[in-house]
Amino acid sequence: MRNAVTIILGLLALLAAAPMALAQAAGYRIQPGDTLAVTGAAGAVGAYAVELGALDGLRVIAVASRTDAELLKQMGAEAMVVRGDDAVERICELVPGGVDGLIDAAVIGKPIFGA
Repeated sequence: MRNAVTIILGLLALLAAAPMALAQAAGYRIQPGDTLAVTGAAGAVGAYAVELGALDGLRVIAVASRTDAELLKQMGAEAMVVRGDDAVERICELVPGGVDGLIDAAVIGKPIFGA
């Protein structure tokens, strides 16, 4: 059973890293100091994205439940936005020029940002 857990955790890490890898393959380079917003930041995939982004020197804005704020801060999130209808407005207040990247790990069935 230990191998099954390892495979699942490895798959989650791959899913979290995949959007950044695809963006880089398309020629987009997110650099240390850039801002990354992560929805569903306290979930399995979102948490990996928060940690990987912080390790890469990104300014990570986590979108999740208020009860997860301390955990996300420990994982490296610089800022926390409580999920809800005004999450986009709150992110725009923190980053008036817009974020450099977004990982939507919340999977709520609709995009958080318009195109």
